Amino acid sequence: MSGNENIPAQPAIYMANHSSYFDVFAVLARLNVQFKWIVKKELFDIPLLGINMKRCGYISVDRDHHDNALKSIELAKEKLRSGTSIFIFPEGTRSENGVLRYPFKKGGFHLALLTGAPIVPMAIIGAREILPKNGVLVKPGKIKLVIGKPIYPDSHNLESLMEKTFETMSTCIAENSIFKRYVN
Repeated sequence: MSGNENIPAQPAIYMANHSSYFDVFAVLARLNVQFKWIVKKELFDIPLLGINMKRCGYISVDRDHHDNALKSIELAKEKLRSGTSIFIFPEGTRSENGVLRYPFKKGGFHLALLTGAPIVPMAIIGAREILPKNGVLVKPGKIKLVIGKPIYPDSHNLESLMEKTFETMSTCIAENSIFKRYVN
């Protein structure tokens, strides 16, 4: 892991690329920050997983219903105000081919603009080689987390904040891995 010095003292919105189920394990194991995930609501329907996510205070987002999605943003605002960071995979789902997908889902960026919380862009490198989307065989490998410098939303609009986050995540991937082919 690199970039621990980029973790702000204040609550933040952490965002990373998503290409494997192992991304979640890597973040949980290595990111030394109290945070709550924002997770698509469908995952809350999985037996045992859903119950445990609810118990942990993770935030369910209904991407198909705008009003329900806004309620999730309100809950995330409360978490940030109470001192807890938020973690989002802004691509919205795991990448089929490892390429960082753009445009991102907008919810986390709206959250940053509404609260003033910085976005901390991250790159998760190597997880896809362990278990790609739709893969069934887990292979041995190493995962590296790279934490980029925080992006403060005060000088951005929605589009420029998304672009800056994408640019920073892309750079983190390109400069810190042999997997440069996964960046557009």
